[in-house]
Amino acid sequence: MILAGAMKNPDVDYVFGLHITGSLPSAVFGTRPGPLMAAPDAFWIKIVGKGGHASAPHETIDPVFIAAQVIIALQGISSRMVDPVEPFVITVGNLHAGTRHNVIPDEATLDGTVRTLNSKLRAEVIRKVRSMVKGICEAYGAKCEIKFMKDAYPVTVNDPAVTRKVMGVLKGIKGTKTTEMKPILGGEDFSRFLQKAPGTFYFLGTYNERKGCVSPNHSATFMVDEDVLKYGAASLATLALTFANSP
Repeated sequence: MILAGAMKNPDVDYVFGLHITGSLPSAVFGTRPGPLMAAPDAFWIKIVGKGGHASAPHETIDPVFIAAQVIIALQGISSRMVDPVEPFVITVGNLHAGTRHNVIPDEATLDGTVRTLNSKLRAEVIRKVRSMVKGICEAYGAKCEIKFMKDAYPVTVNDPAVTRKVMGVLKGIKGTKTTEMKPILGGEDFSRFLQKAPGTFYFLGTYNERKGCVSPNHSATFMVDEDVLKYGAASLATLALTFANSP
């Protein structure tokens, strides 16, 4: 959208984005100045070993065993190699290898994600992942390929001055409350718009035990308290009018 000119002709002065969340009570707006959401860097790793019969592992280079070592070692980046007060998470979401219980396969693949809230740590962690995976594979005589997603979303950074004003506007919407959130490690493509114009990304809570709306976003049982959607529409309209009429 940005490349297609969505921020031009006329130039966009401010940008605002709204997302519902099951992590806040219904009718509660949440946001914060500065970094709000993480840069989500997906990675893919292929470990190439040497297959053979399960009864003779010494004649193989077992990629499943090596993949297990890689997964455990990657968790050491967050627990032992990064300042523990830095918001950061690394997760391996899937591992695929083999087709039979008695066959050691030739290769294993695994996918995961790295979540960081500043560009310096982001670059450092990516470097550490590459170095660690290569080192482990070399130690066991395997080869590997490591790829990170190109052009992953950047950190979602709310403009501090605009966001403080936004929070003041949201507090004036009848029937709602406003809270300052902690940063979260989900990712958001709205971050690209915030690189082009000052603005704010914020959330509207939909958690309501009485209605059974109790599951988090992306859960198979996620439900929206639809009675609060009117507040989301009202907030966007109010922000548009407020900032359009600002000097």
